[in-house]
Amino acid sequence: MTSGIYLIRNTISGLHYVGQSSNIEQRFHQHRSNLRRYADKIKNGIIPKKRINIILSRSWVKHGEQSFDFRIIDICPIDLLTIRESMWLYFYRYLCLFRMANSEGPNDNPMRGQIHRHESIEKMRVFQRGRPKTKEHARKIGESQLGKVISEATKAKLRALRLGKPNFAMRGSNNPSCAPEARLQ
Repeated sequence: MTSGIYLIRNTISGLHYVGQSSNIEQRFHQHRSNLRRYADKIKNGIIPKKRINIILSRSWVKHGEQSFDFRIIDICPIDLLTIRESMWLYFYRYLCLFRMANSEGPNDNPMRGQIHRHESIEKMRVFQRGRPKTKEHARKIGESQLGKVISEATKAKLRALRLGKPNFAMRGSNNPSCAPEARLQ
């Protein structure tokens, strides 16, 4: 895990984006994933509801993934991230006069380095468990899982979690373990 300041640069248009992260490698992965995911929506004129950088996203759509350069520009401790990001934003925006995709100044993460209390985690779990999912929501969850590769260790853990729980999809004629005459009814 590398904490510091990073730069995303469009090598064709000269657009720059400066960001901070306590884990830059993971943040690069998140940026690429979000930009790829929303590229088709933006091409069709749909602006995603999730908070994204629309300037960076439109540049990604226009010039393609191959024209972007992701690099670490400053490694620093977590407590200095916001100060250093301010410095780099000032440097690129006002001294180098680059076109910036950053719409505002640095954003600090108030939860950085903190852990949710057990009571808070339980409240979130209860809220999500009791929340009904629409068919559209369930379909989107299913689509997001398509093509994902699950390791054998993960499959074993999921199998162990389901062990002993009834499978309601296997009732009546769908149940291969019931007698053939029962399946015909």
